[in-house]
Amino acid sequence: MLRNYFKVALRNLTNNKLYSVLNIGGLAVGISVCMLIMVYVAYDWSYDRFHKNAGRIFYPGATIKIVGDEGFYDGMSYVSGPILKSADPGIESFLRVNAMTQSKIIENVAAPERKFTERKLMLADSNFFAFFSFALLKGDPNTVLSRPFTMVITQGAAQKYFGDADPIGRTLQYDGKWLFEITGVAANPPSNSSIDFDFVGSSASAKSMHEAEDDSTSATVGPGRFVTYLLLRDAGHTGALTRLMASLRKDSHDKFGFDYSLRALVHLHNDSDSPTNVKYRKIFPLVAGLILLLALINYMSLATARSAIRAKEIGVRKILGADRGNIVKQFYIESGMYGLISFLLALLLFGALRPAFYRLLQVQINETFLHSPYVVFIFSALLVLTIAISGSYPSLVLSSFKPVKVLYGRLGKQKVSAFIRRLFTVLQFTISVALIICSIVINRQIYFFRHTDTGNFIQPVLLAILIAIPLARALMNEWLRGFAYRMSLGPWIFAVAGLAALALAVATVGVQAVKAATANPVESLRSAG
Repeated sequence: MLRNYFKVALRNLTNNKLYSVLNIGGLAVGISVCMLIMVYVAYDWSYDRFHKNAGRIFYPGATIKIVGDEGFYDGMSYVSGPILKSADPGIESFLRVNAMTQSKIIENVAAPERKFTERKLMLADSNFFAFFSFALLKGDPNTVLSRPFTMVITQGAAQKYFGDADPIGRTLQYDGKWLFEITGVAANPPSNSSIDFDFVGSSASAKSMHEAEDDSTSATVGPGRFVTYLLLRDAGHTGALTRLMASLRKDSHDKFGFDYSLRALVHLHNDSDSPTNVKYRKIFPLVAGLILLLALINYMSLATARSAIRAKEIGVRKILGADRGNIVKQFYIESGMYGLISFLLALLLFGALRPAFYRLLQVQINETFLHSPYVVFIFSALLVLTIAISGSYPSLVLSSFKPVKVLYGRLGKQKVSAFIRRLFTVLQFTISVALIICSIVINRQIYFFRHTDTGNFIQPVLLAILIAIPLARALMNEWLRGFAYRMSLGPWIFAVAGLAALALAVATVGVQAVKAATANPVESLRSAG
């Protein structure tokens, strides 16, 4: 029986080429766009979650208020980690990281021509590769950073400075002063890691290099240069640890009055971004769902529009003994075939559009992420959802036809089916128009802020003021005429008001233009960080 269903589905696919192309093509485009958006959403959500203990890693910091603005500073003193660890048994271990804020010159001592300016440098405790789940290709994760002036470099850095030679045991000069021995080679950090590096030096070198000189005299928990990551035994222990930090701050007579709190590693990517960008990223799944819904509605509309053509086939099948369940199975198999072909075509479109889409969002997603459980789950769910929804309405509608009405040509009286088709059409166009309008509005808004010339803006403002001043003077004089005591409305009053309005308009647009000109419009809409 199933073999017969597949034969019928294949025959309908090949005999109605235009219908098949429209249905499969439309569904494939919708699925591919949904894939692109959902892969980005999954990528953005997956930041830092690849670490083994990601759910139990937190980092403390201070909330700082300056002139009414509030910010979170995650730098802590060098001794903050050990103090917190000894004061709270709920902390399993800690890790201090000092990411260099300025570029440094790195040089291969044996090959001075290999000398480059680098930005992705940091000093970290010896347990860096045991604490995090970054892959260490060469070296022991427990000892590679145990001695002062030892360093781990990434694959990319190893190729850059040493070519195909083994870098272990070789030396790199840091900032023209300090010599570091290469004790390990790490894989390049995944693109969905908030912690990015090419060089990781031992934090035991910090005091000799004066990188911790600001913290050297501090014996209390407080602000400093080191981001301190805490691995808790229980993720729910954050409340007690926050209270502990508050009590330590009071005991140390903190003159700054900072409010210390904990933040989760898995939220580091969003915490470092603006709230507006985070809100935009939350809209993306809704947009992906609407686009997929459009594609499915289009498929179901085309399928039910051919109901008159398939009606006699269904009538004959029912007369020959087929029940409604058999008809439902047949149409679900047809929808499954269309859905599977559309899904395979969508994968090809996804691969072709992916580079341009990544450039638009200014993100670099590793190929390995496409094989992660997140993407596999999303693609599997899309396939199942597409087949389930696309086959549901056509199979239920077409299988409900009565053989007598079909063979006597009374199919046109199916009012419910016609109403649902009209509803699908209205819904489809409504969603399409809404998405198009939103896209145009956002595009023009960004273009306006980035390209508006304040000189062109002043012209309509001046024209509005020239029209408003005489009109305002006439109306005010008419209104004050009934008062026994009234002030004289001299021209200077309106001149000053006009100049003030012009200055306010220019200042407002000028500030917004400067903000928009220095901002990346894609950053206002995406996921990155």
